[in-house]
Order: sequence, then structure tokens, then C-alpha cells
Amino acid sequence: MFADAKNMRTVTDGTVLLQEGKTGDGVYIIQKGHAKVTRTAQDGTEILLAELGDGQVFGEMSLIDDTPCSANVIAVGDLTVCILSKEQFFDLLQTDMKSVQKVMEILFQRMRAMNMRVVNLENQLASLSQHQDAKPDSIMLKGLTEPAKHALYDMNALVVDDSPFIIGRWSKQQSKRSWFSQEATRAHLEIHDIAPYVISRHHCQIEQHSGDVYVVDTSSRLGTWVNGEKIDPQSQKEIKLHSGNNTIHLGGLDSQFVFDVFVP
Repeated sequence: MFADAKNMRTVTDGTVLLQEGKTGDGVYIIQKGHAKVTRTAQDGTEILLAELGDGQVFGEMSLIDDTPCSANVIAVGDLTVCILSKEQFFDLLQTDMKSVQKVMEILFQRMRAMNMRVVNLENQLASLSQHQDAKPDSIMLKGLTEPAKHALYDMNALVVDDSPFIIGRWSKQQSKRSWFSQEATRAHLEIHDIAPYVISRHHCQIEQHSGDVYVVDTSSRLGTWVNGEKIDPQSQKEIKLHSGNNTIHLGGLDSQFVFDVFVP
């Protein structure tokens, strides 16, 4: 697939590959270099949502519909990408599905996120129908910063219904493994990050033991903070969450990845 020069494109720093509010022209696979995902705030300022590197995919929703892009994707330095139109992608599905497995995995992630969004909305509506001021009866993960919200596919909140619920960095090596393979445990929440990395591949996880909920740091490089306290990997390795809202910083108190974990 990538050997065909007509599908390859090299652009310079600052080139806008996808523009917020406009329809995409295909799916992009980064071959070399970096790109940033941004959104424009109401006051015109740029909000950084994510950073993408080698092997990562964007623009995949153009394969499904013609909905305008929800964010900008901009080259950071020289960037080489492979671009597949909808027609080329569906041709490859019939002739060489393995070559587009990476794109299919991203689409599966999107579908899973959409399913979770539906479940979350149904749970919220059920609670509202019973009590107007009712609080969720499930553990909920919510993004408190724009990059954290983007990592949750812009969902208001995500139900944490697995234990352990693994949070880690998306990696090119891990993406080579099939979603249907049992060779390795994939993170439930995969965060896109580029070097110097803030998020580790297996950064932390949310666990439930005997009715209590804990955040466990799984030997992350830059650490995990729970309600302002750093998890010490040499001693405690985990911090128990209290009922209500708990603030989780991944990679430092100044990290852009900040989440709220609600415990009923």
C-alpha cells in the first residue's frame, strides 16, 4: 500500500491537512514526522488536543460520512503521510485487508466510543427519570482539560465498567497486534502522545477491591497524582479514592492530561 508514490505526500511545518468545519478528503497514515490536533476556541485561540507521530491515523471518519471535521490537524515540521481516498480504502478492503488493519482498528475504537456514549446517555436519562438531582451509580471518568476530553472522544464522561481499567499511551508496536488477539492486554483508554512522552504505555489503572476503588500506578515514568498526592511506586503504589469526585493528573501536576474519577 505505502509503496505507491501517488498516495504519498510530504508537507512542511504549519501545513493544515484537515480543517475544523470542513469535510476531509480521505484517511491519513503518518509515515514520518509529527502533527498536532487543535481546536479553535470562541476567542480565536488555539487549543491543543493531541499530538500524533509515526504510524498514527487521522481523518478516518471521512470513510463513513461527509461530516465536517471536528478539529484541525497541522504538520509540526516536515511531515510525510500516506493518503487514501474512500474508494482506495474500500478497494484495499477487498484485495489486501491486512494492509489497512491499522485504519480498521481506529474505526473499531470509534465505534466502541460511540457505543459507550449511547450507554452513558441511557444511564443519565434513566437517572433523571427517577430523580432530577440523582448522581451516577457507576464509576465515571471525565476529562477536565481539552486534551483529556479529546482522549475520551469528546464524551462528557465514560463509564468505568472493567477492573482493572487500564490507561496508557498509544504505541505503534502495540497497534501491530490485532484487536482480536489475546497476545497482550491493550489499554482501555489509549492516549495519543509524542516524545518527550508524558504518558507511559501502561501508565496507571483503576481497580476495584472489596467495594473500594483505587488508582494504581503501573511503573509510569513521570508518575500519577491523585487529589494532589503522588503515588509512590516504592511504597504505596496505589491510592484509594474517596466517594465523590477525585482529580487524577497523569505525568505531573502541570500535565495537560487531567481527569476526574467519580466514585458513587
